[in-house]
Amino acid sequence: MLTKVNCSLGFTLRKEDESVLGHYVRALVREPALSDGRIRPGDKIVAVSIIFTKLHFNNTRVIQ
Repeated sequence: MLTKVNCSLGFTLRKEDESVLGHYVRALVREPALSDGRIRPGDKIVAVSIIFTKLHFNNTRVIQ
C-alpha cells in the first residue's frame, strides 16, 4: 500500500474514457511514488484501499 506524504501519493491521474474504470497514472511527480518502484506512468488504477474505482467517484475523490 502506498501511504501519503505531505497529503500526496506523488502521482497525477488521467481519465482515459468516460467509464468509471478509466483512471490511469499520468506522471510520478513526488514522493512516495517516485521512489516506490511499483507505480509507473500508464498504469491503470483498479482499486484504492478497499474502494474499487468502479464505484462512482471522480478523480479528486479517488485520490483522497
